[in-house]
Amino acid sequence: MITEERLEKAMVYLAQTDEAAANSKALCKKLEKMDRIIRGEAFLRATGTVAEREAIAVTSEQYREHVSYAENCWADDALLDNKRHTEEVIVEVWRTMSANHRRV
Repeated sequence: MITEERLEKAMVYLAQTDEAAANSKALCKKLEKMDRIIRGEAFLRATGTVAEREAIAVTSEQYREHVSYAENCWADDALLDNKRHTEEVIVEVWRTMSANHRRV
């Protein structure tokens, strides 16, 4: 059985992480856009055929650092999303249990 204390803990966590969750999602979207910009800048600095320039761009140090940072941000976002989802499930289970208790 989920206690009211556990429900309160879930509600507090959800309320306290609203802004962090929104910022995390926004950062992930920004990083998706930055991917093309960083790759494009490296492509423009490179010389050679189009294929060579593309290869140079995607293997540039700046692009590799961006990909690494983006992966960490996506992992952090997924972790926060998963934790919030767990707390949402706690709330939903409590609601169901509470409704079932009222019927009895």
